[in-house]
Amino acid sequence: MRLLPFIGLLIAIALAPLPLGSNRPGPWSLLALWMGLMLMGWGIVMWRDWTQLHVRLPFWKWPACAFGAVLVWALIQAFPWTPAFLHHWMWSGAADALGAEATGAISAVPRETLTGITRLAAYAAAFFLAMQYCRERSNARRLSNTVIASVLAYAAYGLFVDFSGNATILWYEKWAYPDSLTSTFVNRNSFATYCGIGIVALVSSLLSEGRDRRDGPDHDVATRDRRFAKLALLLTTLLVLFTALLLTGSRAGLAATLIGTAVVAGLHYRAGGGRAGDDLLGPSAGARLWPLAVGAGMLVVLLISGGAVMDRLDDGRGQTGRSEIWERSLVALADAPLRGHGLGTYESIFFAYQDEPHVFAYQVDKAHNTYLEVLVELGLPFGLLLLAIPAWLCWQVLRGVLNRVGGRYGITAIGASVTIGAHSAVDFSAQIPAIALVWISLLGCGYAQTLPPGVSAMVFVRQSKPANQPDGPL
Repeated sequence: MRLLPFIGLLIAIALAPLPLGSNRPGPWSLLALWMGLMLMGWGIVMWRDWTQLHVRLPFWKWPACAFGAVLVWALIQAFPWTPAFLHHWMWSGAADALGAEATGAISAVPRETLTGITRLAAYAAAFFLAMQYCRERSNARRLSNTVIASVLAYAAYGLFVDFSGNATILWYEKWAYPDSLTSTFVNRNSFATYCGIGIVALVSSLLSEGRDRRDGPDHDVATRDRRFAKLALLLTTLLVLFTALLLTGSRAGLAATLIGTAVVAGLHYRAGGGRAGDDLLGPSAGARLWPLAVGAGMLVVLLISGGAVMDRLDDGRGQTGRSEIWERSLVALADAPLRGHGLGTYESIFFAYQDEPHVFAYQVDKAHNTYLEVLVELGLPFGLLLLAIPAWLCWQVLRGVLNRVGGRYGITAIGASVTIGAHSAVDFSAQIPAIALVWISLLGCGYAQTLPPGVSAMVFVRQSKPANQPDGPL
């Protein structure tokens, strides 16, 4: 019973990419409701046996306080009991157009701000559940394997669709990126990032298995054969995922994945020679050959299946006016640098900052830079505070990994964060619910695994009083 909330998290990770990456009101609302129910389930488990609190409050109180402050500020943006001089300028324009007084708010669209709060709360619930349950290494392994298996399943589906003509997304006729593999996602860059996270997790697992020598002595032929079969399976899976990534044609997705993979490989070598009980028990000559094998396999796949990416690199296709969007976004940020325009309102306010009404051939609903969009919506103080939370968590995980604590799960969290962070500078994959859910769950898992010993809740045992001891306070 105590594992049911964690099983619910794994189900969400596996199914969230299915309905178009959960990037539609219905699917993401269902995802938020599901995560809320799982968090309530964890509360019931803790109420029945409060020793199930695996990570005590002092180890997550500061990011929790910072996140709470961001949510409180977003609520202040959404509700109309703020002074009128703080209200968004669109409200005065609406009052003039309607010829009647309008109840204003700091947010340009309070309903969208409340929607953004709900999304952030759902991601926070996923992080909290992953942190609490993945303190146990067996649960960390389950979460990592679920991510890898899910990415493999969606990549296999995407390859099937691509080889079948690439004309559909699920049961819908494909309306965007007809020449790119997108699997169940609409945007090729989004699936590229999702696939990149799976590759990072898989490479971390592959390097960890290549170094792990706990199964038996080196002369045990059966042990070596079993390990070789497992490594071969992981390597084959990696090549499948890398093929799917290349067929997306996403340049930024490929670059971010390679950066994240390089960070994972570097951290594995840095963490080699860790203490007993860790996944990394020390470098060996054979283990050093695995990155070469992985790199050679990726190069072969790149030569065979990388035509879409190479073509876009050669002729410069895919220019979507990002520089113009960023320029207009900076103007919007300068217009409300402290109070922001309201969480989740970027799409609603961007049109007002265009030099010409139809300068873009498509509706701009994202800044193609998550960092800039967060600052535009929340303002500099609270926008930077929100961005600092995952940065602080990654720093704590990195410190643990460098101290040889956490093994591949901490390294996977860092690699996934680097992949997401690099891609978020030029796109919006971190804002797709399915991708954000996977990333934040891996980060929670890595954070739990890299915490020092003694972070679990203390277990108090009622002891019987000796017969000859008088009553009184102990």
